[in-house]
Amino acid sequence: NFIYSSIIAIIFFVRKKSSNMETNIYKIILCCTLLSIILEIICGYLIRNIGSENIITILINKLHIGNMCFWITLLTIYMITIAYGSEKIKSKLQRINLNVFFVTVSVIVSLIGFMLPIEIFNDGRYMYATGIAPIFFMVLGGLDLVIDIFCIIKNRSTIEHKKIIPLLVLVIGFSSLFVFRSIN
Repeated sequence: NFIYSSIIAIIFFVRKKSSNMETNIYKIILCCTLLSIILEIICGYLIRNIGSENIITILINKLHIGNMCFWITLLTIYMITIAYGSEKIKSKLQRINLNVFFVTVSVIVSLIGFMLPIEIFNDGRYMYATGIAPIFFMVLGGLDLVIDIFCIIKNRSTIEHKKIIPLLVLVIGFSSLFVFRSIN
């Protein structure tokens, strides 16, 4: 996953592209994806080697949850931007600076995820996060999926075909993960 995400990030940052709201959001999503993978690797290493109750392990896990909350919120903003078009969104929200608004919402959600309690289950065979922070992330993810699906269905005729297929695959994949995680 890290290698795949790194290759996509390299290709994205090397290629010339127009600077618009959509590409700016995508750029941040790519950086958050790489950071999330790195934090997850560090979390696994720390839990196995210094334990789940260590303050450093807890801090890194909270950073990871906060980053994932930021990522899922930005992804939904990206989906809304693609579904409605950045110009249409700008015209509806002319009074506020959209970048500041979107980043503020993402940071607030991320801070909430960071501040909530988290526990680590580790029986030597299985290891995963439990507690209020992961539940908050699951609820946030479920809400964001509903918003994403609504935006895609409502605007399916106006979304470019080359953009709708990856979005549908992503939404179906996340829906499957959401259902699977909710069951287990």
